[in-house]
Amino acid sequence: MILQSLLFCARLLFSQDPTGVLEGQIVDPSGALTPNAAITVKNSSTGFAVTQQSSPTGSYRFSYLPVGTYSLQVSARGFSRFDAHSIRIDVNRVINLPVNLELAGSVATAEISATAASVDVSSTLGNVVSAHDAVDLPLNGRNLTQLGLLQPALRP
Repeated sequence: MILQSLLFCARLLFSQDPTGVLEGQIVDPSGALTPNAAITVKNSSTGFAVTQQSSPTGSYRFSYLPVGTYSLQVSARGFSRFDAHSIRIDVNRVINLPVNLELAGSVATAEISATAASVDVSSTLGNVVSAHDAVDLPLNGRNLTQLGLLQPALRP
């Protein structure tokens, strides 16, 4: 009984939340930081959305975002709305997405795809196990938890 309890606790210690982080700084055309901008992150497949304001230093951070593809919308008074789409959040990844706001014109909207602009600044290595891997890889007894042993930097 004690051994089972210890194994259960050890399993909890090594488990990870299926979440990631999206962060960055908001600047105007001159490069000055833009505080108090309204920022919304929305998961395009589930509809999950979170809204916050940028800090006094013009930075933002969305922690514990569930894994998925997101869109980012930033608006500030006097500036055109900034839209970024196809931002991929993976397990234990920190995506740094800087936002460059443009001065508001007559009717202008800037749409930018963030796929190429995202930078992983996390200190951990990991990978998402696809359904193909879960079905096609030979596993002893079909125990899917063994797939964690295939990930880099997770071996003892």
